[in-house]
Amino acid sequence: MESFKFYLLENTVMQSPWAQHNTTFQEWLHRALLNDIQTAQITASVKRPLLAASVVHRVFLASTVGFPELWFMRKRYYREAVRILIEIWCHAGERDDAFGLVFACPLLELRRKVDAVESACRSEPWRADVLRLRCLLGLGVVEIAEILNLPETAVQRQSLLPSPQDPVCV
Repeated sequence: MESFKFYLLENTVMQSPWAQHNTTFQEWLHRALLNDIQTAQITASVKRPLLAASVVHRVFLASTVGFPELWFMRKRYYREAVRILIEIWCHAGERDDAFGLVFACPLLELRRKVDAVESACRSEPWRADVLRLRCLLGLGVVEIAEILNLPETAVQRQSLLPSPQDPVCV
């Protein structure tokens, strides 16, 4: 009887969260990030700024608990999450309801910085992930190296390499 139970557990295939909801990865991620932001705003007794990086990390870690295979997709997850979070922020900004999201730069400079980062990403796509994580989310070199599976020196070089239209990464 014990071996039968083990056999069932071993051959059980765990579906990804997006497959469970019959959506694409991007649709699921958009919904998960937006739900996390809205939940954080509803449960807060006082309206406080919500760090964009903490939203991305929180959704990733909560999803990894239920679907451990997501850990091996972390590069894709963070790439899409930053893009979707900027999209959510832009859409909320049009309604004058930015959810209190705070990125790695002052709110007044954010639109200019997003445009500069996206421009740099189009001209140098090999730097896109590093620039978005470093300049917009404000993640550190060690964190980015771990997420993207790159050496720390490569992350430093890619985030600080001078370019005519390069945004200032802090």
